[in-house]
Amino acid sequence: MTVPRPRVAALAAPTAAGKTAAVLRLAETPAGRGLEVVSADALQVYEGFDVGTAKPTPAERARVPHHLVDLVPAAGAIDAAVIMGGNLWAATPDTAFSSRAMANIGFKLFLTTTLNQGHVHGVGEGEMMILPVTARDEEWEPTTQESMFNFVRLSDGGIRRIETVRPESWILGQLGQRMLPQSPIDFAAFSGHAKLRDAIAAIVPGMEQLADIDVAKREFHIRNRVLHAPSFGTADGKAHFVVTPLPEQAPGRLMLASMRSEGQFNSIIYEETDSYRGQAGRESIFLNADDMAARGLVEGQAVMVRSDAGEMRGIATRFDLPPGSVLAYYPEANVLVGQAVDPRSKTPAFKSVPVEVSAA
Repeated sequence: MTVPRPRVAALAAPTAAGKTAAVLRLAETPAGRGLEVVSADALQVYEGFDVGTAKPTPAERARVPHHLVDLVPAAGAIDAAVIMGGNLWAATPDTAFSSRAMANIGFKLFLTTTLNQGHVHGVGEGEMMILPVTARDEEWEPTTQESMFNFVRLSDGGIRRIETVRPESWILGQLGQRMLPQSPIDFAAFSGHAKLRDAIAAIVPGMEQLADIDVAKREFHIRNRVLHAPSFGTADGKAHFVVTPLPEQAPGRLMLASMRSEGQFNSIIYEETDSYRGQAGRESIFLNADDMAARGLVEGQAVMVRSDAGEMRGIATRFDLPPGSVLAYYPEANVLVGQAVDPRSKTPAFKSVPVEVSAA
């Protein structure tokens, strides 16, 4: 008797490329009857590693069995961390948790262009090293950047302010070579920007022109970012609008969204007042006029904002907002933002935090 062997198909693509959605669609067809998924993701195997892994939701896993997902309990211990790309402490929701978590890391290596709050908060009793790295106009080799109009263009760099400053890619390449000398990855080659661009161009759809941008010296649009004709990457070529339900709001509570000011880049604040919002200060809590009246608040009054995660003081500021809404500045308002994430994208709830506002 011959036992039929199960058919095995491999599906490989970058994180959040739509692999799970494709599998779910296939499972609803006759060809996908009895389909099961064996995940080969290096992080989805760990419980709790949800942010940044695009892990299938419990509802999706109920529709199609997934194996090797949430298999290994996460111990939660990190001996050392390389932290780069900005102010991790200030960018993370739930400031109290962020401080405790970073303090538990035994050794922290920061690669940074400038000092920030993360170098003095969440320090703990371990050791810390801060290595300055080159800014974009100081890079040893040409880099690329994407403009607000979706153009990818070359930046030559070349300015030398401090002779001992190294590029991030060079430092990471050196660490890789010394810590993993037997690795099949050529860390020395990936220290160079051209090699990195070649890899991105080969892997990321729409970025093919990145491979020779340093030779062509010609900027380009990322494919499908700017549409000049009504053609979309769907089965029928049409755009499909999706209605997203609003989160439920408990009686007496308002819904807080955090935001950045005009004089701000990510978590770095260059100006203490916001020219977009009437020169408001960083302590402003923006409220609808009717919500202020219902709570007996007046313009300029000191208020206390409380959420399930924390509380902060601020100044009541009347603003043209829908009733039930509150705005406060990021990253100061991170103390109010908990660890809840969107079930699909795993994005923290910076824009939907239930809060109570009262006189201080």
